[in-house]
Amino acid sequence: MTRHALLEARDSLVTFPAAPDSLHRIRQSLEDPKTSLETISDLIIGDEGLHSGLIGLQRVPFFGTVSALPGLGETLRVLGREKVGWAVGILAAFQTLRPRDAIGQDLADALWTRSSRVAATAVKIAVGLAMRDLGGVARVRSLDRLYAAGLLHDVGWLVLAARDSLACQQIDAETKLGGTDRRELERAHFGFAHDEIGGAFCLQWSFDREFVLAVRDHHRPERQDLAMLDHLHLGEVVVRRQSGDPEKPSAPAMTRRRLTLDELDRFAEMPG
Repeated sequence: MTRHALLEARDSLVTFPAAPDSLHRIRQSLEDPKTSLETISDLIIGDEGLHSGLIGLQRVPFFGTVSALPGLGETLRVLGREKVGWAVGILAAFQTLRPRDAIGQDLADALWTRSSRVAATAVKIAVGLAMRDLGGVARVRSLDRLYAAGLLHDVGWLVLAARDSLACQQIDAETKLGGTDRRELERAHFGFAHDEIGGAFCLQWSFDREFVLAVRDHHRPERQDLAMLDHLHLGEVVVRRQSGDPEKPSAPAMTRRRLTLDELDRFAEMPG
């Protein structure tokens, strides 16, 4: 989809909620090298949802080893501005799109848990491939970006759930029965699949190009020759297969990474 088509997808389905003002202020401050980390820390603390979300992220691999740091300011200093920007954008998206009904909230909680598993599995696959091909590990920054993309990749599912959570629950159940493509069911009910509308959402919310592509094309990695997209796609395939959702990996992604299914499963089972 082109940028124009992505925006048409958005306008045909639903008007997205605007990114919160606090996110704009934090992003602008992160981009300004003259703004101190103490000032940025104060801005984050001023948004209770983002602050608690960042503290919560200390319990997942996205934060690496910084969970023991004493305060938010020190945490921001260790993470760096770029990674903080990814984190607050993702957290703001999940918090803003969170459905208000019980079914939708259950779907949102399950999505965060599954997205965290996809993110961790995608990183394991990237590390496994790097060890096989290069005798080492991938660059830390690329793994951080991959993990962040994994957390964000199904944000379009939240857009759909906020519109009709019961339909999303039914689509989820029907997909697990096998023989039906999730994205086709979404198109039949909503007019667009979660990856398409998710890409439009990320574009409007000013996520960078790699994140927009990761969200838009994670079911169709053949559209882009990007290692991050292949790793993300394969990570999701593994997690979906483990949960009984019969999704097949993209042949181009497997070919580009010279992977067999046995290798894919072995990399995904590596210790975290």
